[in-house]
Amino acid sequence: MKSVVEILFVENAPGFGGSLTGILHLVDALPGWIHPTLVCGFDPRPFTDIPERLRVEVVPIDMSKTNREANDSFVGALYRFARYNTWPWARQVERIARKYGASIIHANNILTGNFGAAVAGWRLGIPVIAHQKGYEHPGKLTHWIIDRRWYAHHVATSHSIADHLLDLRVPAERITMIYDAIVPPNPEPARCANEIPVIGMHSVLRESKGQDIFLRAVARVAQRGVGPFRVSIAGGPPRPSLYPDQLRDLAKELGIADRVEFTGHLRDPFTFLAGVDLSVHASIEPEPFGRVAAESMLMGVPVIAAAGSGAAEYVEQANAGYSTPPRDVDALADAIASLVADAPRRQELGQRGRDYALSAFAPATIAEQLVSLYEDLVTGKRHPVTVADRAADCRSAVAP
Repeated sequence: MKSVVEILFVENAPGFGGSLTGILHLVDALPGWIHPTLVCGFDPRPFTDIPERLRVEVVPIDMSKTNREANDSFVGALYRFARYNTWPWARQVERIARKYGASIIHANNILTGNFGAAVAGWRLGIPVIAHQKGYEHPGKLTHWIIDRRWYAHHVATSHSIADHLLDLRVPAERITMIYDAIVPPNPEPARCANEIPVIGMHSVLRESKGQDIFLRAVARVAQRGVGPFRVSIAGGPPRPSLYPDQLRDLAKELGIADRVEFTGHLRDPFTFLAGVDLSVHASIEPEPFGRVAAESMLMGVPVIAAAGSGAAEYVEQANAGYSTPPRDVDALADAIASLVADAPRRQELGQRGRDYALSAFAPATIAEQLVSLYEDLVTGKRHPVTVADRAADCRSAVAP
């Protein structure tokens, strides 16, 4: 039997989303000798089910003072970020890592936002993984963190993110591309035999996800007389927001309110997808992975994904649907219209996507890749982090 290895997952994010879901779907596939703990800035339990073996430590930290103001200097913004984000997170992560005797800190999301976790790892002398689930601003701070090797290794959640890290000067040997894990539903909900095709979109309700672009494209499809079809938009905002009401108003303005249903937040996306015939991913900003597209493929639903994202990458690789340029309402409308009118084509694309997803996103496969990385870091085989030349930099960067 192997010695116990304590892994401390850190989720420094403003609210619940696909980033954390990828970790939660991984946990139960990890071998028994790995003991996982999650440090999170919010309580995820109201939003999703938590694996029983995962210990959860909620550390609410007020990061509102880190928001950059119009008259800010770079130095002023950096100071506030260090004082109200990096240093509070470093102290909390260090405290909890000591409590459980962590061997590795697995920082989830973006490397700049998780700099506090990297500092905690330096203070403890243990390696920190940057699990990259977003695109970084290529500024001085990002390059300083990368060049000084605050992270022992970088996990890219798609080939798109791996290329992005290479552009930021992360050495190729310090990058491993690993897709997010997705636990298939068990039992799998029975698919609905819809008389009228349902076009679905499930995601956090915020402007970057492009629900407004989706509605405008749907309106153009309706104007062309393609159909009949219905629309279902699932999800809620990560925090109080006017955006959901704005979307409802937009549906009325576009004359499609009678076709559109808003379901609210989903704890179970697969039951939603069982009633969907076509899934749309319409993010206006590049997404590193695009879990909603992968979940749709797993349920045999064809996908239209925004180009330039991790989602488009694997949708195209699996030949499971189409990709359209972000913000291009006409291109999205064309893709929707072609598939609404072609049920056999939808079935063909959906089956290809399902076959691909069952293999590529299998938790056991993803866990095996991560465990290999953990073992290399613990034994020092994979470029262990060097800390001797960073002490002075650390004290100057994060001192309160």
